[in-house]
Amino acid sequence: PILFSIFPILFIFSNNTSHLSWEQIQGPTLWTLLLTVTVWFSLKILYSNVYKAAIVTSWLVVLFFSYGPAYDFLGDIQSTFPSHWLLFSLWLRLGTLGILALNRCHETIKTLSHAANWIALCLLGPSLLMLLTQSWVGAVSFSMDTALAMEEELPLPEGQYEKPNIFY
Repeated sequence: PILFSIFPILFIFSNNTSHLSWEQIQGPTLWTLLLTVTVWFSLKILYSNVYKAAIVTSWLVVLFFSYGPAYDFLGDIQSTFPSHWLLFSLWLRLGTLGILALNRCHETIKTLSHAANWIALCLLGPSLLMLLTQSWVGAVSFSMDTALAMEEELPLPEGQYEKPNIFY
């Protein structure tokens, strides 16, 4: 569940390293990890089975992080998509059905847990590889001060006496 919970944050960060710094993703990452570990250990106490708790937590994390993109996708298909209530009720049903199906699994739960870990690693792999290659290449992280300093170095076009403020 921990790998599934950090995947969306690392994915977004790896695609936006020129706009974001490590400090900006620390807060969301810590909150996500704290909530995931809390749910995981609560379910571990409830189920008395760490593998089943991990699978259920992973399922809940996947549902949580996929809700927004699903809503956006449905909104793009049909511009008059009613509201969150329709999708939310569908997501509640999916969550309930997934948990009920996992509760019926007994012998294969450890195998499912290992498979989920491999899936999460496969999802994280490209993002981690992108972060590593960008750090080796020496990608520059721009801050507001860096951007303003670069703007000051640029010459003004002819006939323009003041640079426009694009950082408002």
